[in-house]
Amino acid sequence: MPTGVGFWSTGPSSNSGQSIGNSTLPPEGPRAVPYTLDFSLTAGYTINVSDLLSSGPGKPGLSAIQGFYADNSASTTSLVITASTTQQKISVPASSQGYVPILSPTSGTITVQSAGGVVVYLDIYNVPLPAILWNAAATFSFVSGGTANGALKTADMNIAPLINARNISLTNAIDVNLVYRAPTTLLYDGLVTAAGNTVLTAALNAFAPIHGIAVTPTPNIVQAAAGLNSISIQINGDNLASVDFWVPAAVPATPTNQPATVFTFPTPLSNPAAAGNTIDANMTTALTTGGVRVIIYGNNS
Repeated sequence: MPTGVGFWSTGPSSNSGQSIGNSTLPPEGPRAVPYTLDFSLTAGYTINVSDLLSSGPGKPGLSAIQGFYADNSASTTSLVITASTTQQKISVPASSQGYVPILSPTSGTITVQSAGGVVVYLDIYNVPLPAILWNAAATFSFVSGGTANGALKTADMNIAPLINARNISLTNAIDVNLVYRAPTTLLYDGLVTAAGNTVLTAALNAFAPIHGIAVTPTPNIVQAAAGLNSISIQINGDNLASVDFWVPAAVPATPTNQPATVFTFPTPLSNPAAAGNTIDANMTTALTTGGVRVIIYGNNS
């Protein structure tokens, strides 16, 4: 007779399931318990769940454990977290940081192991948060497909040009590596460096209707004399969008990304029927280093 694969044939017969604290709002309010784990002293640490759930003066007072934040950015090896009662094992990749939900019971232990030999920071918290990991040694990215180098997908027509420009304006102007999907269509993507008129693309009527334009100066942008510069995007001399931006006379010691300026057209611009229509960029002052990235995108629908 074939061996069964149900719960009673694979798990302990005396166990009807473990209590976990996920997807609940803690009555004590959001709390996190921080740990500084020095793996140059030992390869593993054990945290008693009962200590985390203990209440009183000087006690954590968590009613549930729902996840943890791990800073494994300094380590060249994975950080492994195991909940003893649920037997859940989570591996945080080397050189990464992030928030991870955990199926943690109301008893047992949480072990944290690493062969990296460095200090790792861990915060165990009591609120439900989505899983997100990023590689601290590379471009910031959201988890997709279970890896730390994935990407956030969007179909938002207003976000699409920012994604194309790889420039989401955050506090520290960090590049965000994102991807987008239809209905956006990339019509033009290039750098403008010269003063005066630059033809971006000819035979405009061959392209889909224009839904928006994104203009982004590169971080290393420089012109002969520091001052205000300006660029206008035109169709046959008719102005569609203009952007003013400050340009230094030398590359800064620490170049920073400049935010993209995005122009969207709720009703996509129809293309003239006559052949030879062009999209042009007209810039006031020539650039000696860097350029202004112009992205023109359309709509498949």
